[in-house]
Amino acid sequence: MQPVCGTRCGSATLVVTPGIEAPAHTRVRVPGYSLIEIRQADMDRLVASDDAVLYWVIAHEYGHHLDMTAGNANLDGDWGLELRAEALAGCALERAGLIIDPVLDLSRRSEAAAGRGAVLAEQFGSDGTHPHWRYMRHAILAGYAACADGARTVDEVAASVTTLTAQVVRNRSPLLRTAGARGSRDDVVPDGAQELAAPVQPLLP
Repeated sequence: MQPVCGTRCGSATLVVTPGIEAPAHTRVRVPGYSLIEIRQADMDRLVASDDAVLYWVIAHEYGHHLDMTAGNANLDGDWGLELRAEALAGCALERAGLIIDPVLDLSRRSEAAAGRGAVLAEQFGSDGTHPHWRYMRHAILAGYAACADGARTVDEVAASVTTLTAQVVRNRSPLLRTAGARGSRDDVVPDGAQELAAPVQPLLP
């Protein structure tokens, strides 16, 4: 990713640990330096899976690092952060010459396994802190295409999901804004949310 981040790459350290709540997380230790943590059980599964899937998970977290190093950490809330990280991960997959299909297939399987209704997923996302799987896939593809087309900077890759981010953030349920701190997951969807959620026209097929 150095050709894309240029002089704003900073540095990051990858640590595998059993002691974190989320499967993966990126924390800024000092400006320009981040600690990328991946839960041990999840890393074991990733190592046994397709190389592109493992690369994508690490690249997504590195995307958060690049975004924060570039000073974009507070733009568009956590859903905007996730979409930009996915776009940057898509760019990394393209630059590494990896096939993107295994990542998209995993996303589709996760969506099917969750069994969350379309209305609920549109407004509450895949797990509260991430947008609907469909939009995450779109962001991966957008970042992949941006770098295939010659995107030269982190900002140019992030710009590939600007319109998508605005639409997704606008459709997000206002209940999430008061549901707790970033990092909480399915418990942010309140009881009765299926009835509270108004129908939303999906943005993508």
